[in-house]
Amino acid sequence: MNWRKFRWVKDGTFFHICNRGVLKKPIFLDDFDYGICEEILSESLEKYQIPIYAYCLMPNHWHLLVRAVTIGDLSRMMHRFSSVHAKTLRRKQQNEGIGAVYQGRYRAHPVQENEALFRVKTYIEDNPCKAGLCSKPEEWRWTHAHPESQHHIRLTQFPSFRLSHLTTGTNPSWQAKIESALFAQRPLGDVDWKNSFLPPFPQTETLDKLAA
Repeated sequence: MNWRKFRWVKDGTFFHICNRGVLKKPIFLDDFDYGICEEILSESLEKYQIPIYAYCLMPNHWHLLVRAVTIGDLSRMMHRFSSVHAKTLRRKQQNEGIGAVYQGRYRAHPVQENEALFRVKTYIEDNPCKAGLCSKPEEWRWTHAHPESQHHIRLTQFPSFRLSHLTTGTNPSWQAKIESALFAQRPLGDVDWKNSFLPPFPQTETLDKLAA
């Protein structure tokens, strides 16, 4: 993730962040691997005071939904989390110096604080169900949806929206939007909000045109 591309992001912006194991290989081989990842993530969030609203650890990847109090602090938190976690797994699995843990730098994209944020949260918690690991999000131990998650990672209360008109579960159209935004590392939200990420100097192209 190149944070310089988001140097015009306002402090307080929400981010959906994801990374995957190299060659899509499993990152977590047992409960210890999952547990130590939660511990390192919790320590990193606490160190830089980064609020987290959703997370999910999957066998070969993970998702986070966090808010950048400042972009610099979020960048430093992610650097600590990723590097300490990779080193810890190499030592535990006795493969230090033999290849990488992750496929590369993590992907991240800004998310507007509206329905888009709610959809990203739902997308994250539905990951284990889509992978056939459980039938309900709360059955997967390594996610914010599990009843015991607060014992391991201190979640921040999710913003309240008037969402009575929305269906639960991952809407297929939103799933495509989220995955496209994550892959391209583009803002997810209303057009005007996405265009606010343009550089503060004259430019004729909009983010929608750039993404086309």
